[in-house]
Amino acid sequence: MTATLSGAMAERTSNSTVSSAGFTLIEITIAIVIIASAMVIFLGLQSSIVDQTLRAGEQEQAMMLARRILAKYETSDDPLNVGETVWESGKTALEDLDLFSDQDQEQLDTLNHFHIRLTIGTQGIPQLEEDAMKRLDLVIAWGAAPDQRFEVLYYVPNAPAEPSPKPGGTP
Repeated sequence: MTATLSGAMAERTSNSTVSSAGFTLIEITIAIVIIASAMVIFLGLQSSIVDQTLRAGEQEQAMMLARRILAKYETSDDPLNVGETVWESGKTALEDLDLFSDQDQEQLDTLNHFHIRLTIGTQGIPQLEEDAMKRLDLVIAWGAAPDQRFEVLYYVPNAPAEPSPKPGGTP
């Protein structure tokens, strides 16, 4: 009788060892849910990082375009005429302002989606002159959202008027 009890106990012990050695279906399901949730969060962050990188690239292109346009006006000997100019693409703006070379052709094609508006006005200095400065308001947009535009407000000294000759023959 002792031999049979020992055998029954040994059988019960071996069954309990086998059943606790593996994972249950509930444990596997919970692990899959945790891994899936982590993947969804990770992919969401990855998508956000890609969007931010693309937005930064667009802003950098707009800034470089603004630098080229404003440098043209700053170094020009021609007087700045008051008014507004609108270009439907960055390529058109650079071509109109003669700011590109044949080497820039590939870069110019990447600027087609920019819309540019340049407004030139006068700005007075209190207690000095009413039109001492030219105010350049440059807006470069590549979409309708507020974060898809680059705005620059730039001031250039107005060209002084030519002095009239003095009545002694010397200016």
